[in-house]
Amino acid sequence: MDMTGMKHEIEALAEAHREEFEAVSACIFEHPELAFQEKTAQNELCSLLERHGFSVKRGAGSLDTAFVAEYNSGKPGMTFAFLCEYDALPELGHACGHNWIAAAMCGCGIVLSKAAAEAGCNVKVIGCPAEETFGAKYDLCRRGVFDDVDIVMQAHLAEVTCLETRTLAMNSMEFVYRGKAAHAAQFPDQGINALEAVLQMFS
Repeated sequence: MDMTGMKHEIEALAEAHREEFEAVSACIFEHPELAFQEKTAQNELCSLLERHGFSVKRGAGSLDTAFVAEYNSGKPGMTFAFLCEYDALPELGHACGHNWIAAAMCGCGIVLSKAAAEAGCNVKVIGCPAEETFGAKYDLCRRGVFDDVDIVMQAHLAEVTCLETRTLAMNSMEFVYRGKAAHAAQFPDQGINALEAVLQMFS
């Protein structure tokens, strides 16, 4: 099958299973769970993947609410992985749309698995908890979950459709300033004012 034919087949498969994917998205939206508490989301996603012939391992990378679902086409080829995020924000619920991300990436994995034999590839769906706080993908990577993956794909909600996103990475850094107490009138030269160091850093 040529690439155009493959695209049409994938579109038809996605439409055929759309209601299943939307139901999972709705369920996760209605049951928001914070980082490392995503039991309902994990169960909904894993159950759907199992129904579609995936071999599922819950608790991947020693993280209780992570998972790895694999579909082996029996053909040698690359392994494509789709990343699900499904934790919610405190008090806001799924304001970042992780219910959609989880269902969409799960759906992509399922749809590709239906065409995997023709495409000559294998498929993984990786459940990544705690994206909003701890970034558990880092732990999963360190623990070998991505070792046999050739290509990783993920999608995120935005106001426009964009295939090549540009984002600014952010690392949190913590600075500790320690002063030294001294009598301000008698021994000011023996004191260290930590606030002055903080102001100098901002300057």
